Amino acid sequence: MICQPFINDKYFPHEGRFYCDHDFWQLHGPRCGSCSQHILGECLGALGQKWHPEHFNCDVCEKHLLGKEFVKTADRPLCKPCHRELAQKAKKTIKCAMCPKGLDDYFLVFKGQRIHPEHIPCKNCALPLSHLGREKASKWYCHSCYEQIGAMPTCAACKRAIEGRSFSALGKEWHPDHFVCTKCECPFAGDAFFEYRGVPYCKPHYKQVCGDLCYNCQEVCVDSVQSLGKQYCKLCFRCSACDMIITSSTKITDIDRKPVCFPCHDTLPAEIKKNLRRQDELAKKYMKA
Repeated sequence: MICQPFINDKYFPHEGRFYCDHDFWQLHGPRCGSCSQHILGECLGALGQKWHPEHFNCDVCEKHLLGKEFVKTADRPLCKPCHRELAQKAKKTIKCAMCPKGLDDYFLVFKGQRIHPEHIPCKNCALPLSHLGREKASKWYCHSCYEQIGAMPTCAACKRAIEGRSFSALGKEWHPDHFVCTKCECPFAGDAFFEYRGVPYCKPHYKQVCGDLCYNCQEVCVDSVQSLGKQYCKLCFRCSACDMIITSSTKITDIDRKPVCFPCHDTLPAEIKKNLRRQDELAKKYMKA
């Protein structure tokens, strides 16, 4: 980075520092998971990465996947036909450890080897297993015996056995469809939920049950402080530049709706302070209009 005046007073604040357009995107801008170039316009989030919308394509046939179903394979997107074709090729090359036949859709991993289920007897009743065979403590059981010995986890919501996929949260097991807000029974957007007395809540109903949340720590406010239209815990109300705790005697201003103490504000370049004053004047004119 080169310390130069901002062109046309345009700058980007980030973690208490200010950047010109070029340096901000070079240091902090998202990169496309396909071309690895910076994304300056519309951005698509998928598979834990960012993409140019036009570059979100099948990794095999390059078919455009925006708005279509796809499958994650080794952190890369595949269209369903390509994923199915690759899976069929893989099955033909993998054979059962106890017979010369290839593995189909159902197989079990027994002592580190892939085996057709019918080659493994149930530890309890000795009958051959089906694809519903389950393992517990390195021993295999048929579905009925597995249920009888109480090996299946129980859903914390409906109290019934979880036979398929389960979801772990708050030290309990849940049917994926049953892990919802205790109050409104809606699924959690973006995996964000809040725990109170061992059960999950969405943010609005957590606030309704427990009170206001701190803007910084997202916990229920302790000795709350209200500033800039937000609630803070007393110890979380800090200068966004130097992280100093703000008290009643601390003089502060705001930059991008974040609290900044006067000493930090005074260290800003004259051009930035001039730009901030101009923004305050425009805001006051707008309020009077």
